Amino acid sequence: MFERNGVVGGRMATVNVSGEFFEAGASILHPKNFYAVNYTRLLNLTVNSPSDDSEGFGIWDGEKFIFKTLSVKSKLPFVNRIVSLANSLLLFVRYGYSLVRMDRFVETTVNSFLKYYESLKTRPVFESVDEMLKWAGLHNLTARTLAEELAESGLCPLLIQELVTVRTFLHKKFLSLTFSSIK
Repeated sequence: MFERNGVVGGRMATVNVSGEFFEAGASILHPKNFYAVNYTRLLNLTVNSPSDDSEGFGIWDGEKFIFKTLSVKSKLPFVNRIVSLANSLLLFVRYGYSLVRMDRFVETTVNSFLKYYESLKTRPVFESVDEMLKWAGLHNLTARTLAEELAESGLCPLLIQELVTVRTFLHKKFLSLTFSSIK
């Protein structure tokens, strides 16, 4: 890895918030990001599969976890399966069918984005960014807030609050820490 600064930054950056380290850049490269997948192959890098649900999941509000699933690492597959089922139940009790709706929202958005991979022979040349976004069906994502889009998709207010508000809080906290360190 080449980096002009003393620490890795950009998409690989981490930030310390209240003694906890968080990824401030991309945390996941989507398998449908064909450029990243091809670059990974070109560099002969190993692709890690998504981790098991038994490792746990949590939502951090900047000071504490406001929600956590169970986290168990066992060599016994049936224990991991029981923990995975318990975590699924915890998530369903908290968010209901909103997780299914969110999955549909993400899948629809990713499929719209995939239109950009079409051959130049089958897609138009765009005169503006707005034209490009409208062609792919992504313009609303730039014209409205994420909270509005998620509410229209049928997500429950709690999930929207915890996804959007917490993410926004952490982003503002990160920017605040960054700007205070620049002064």
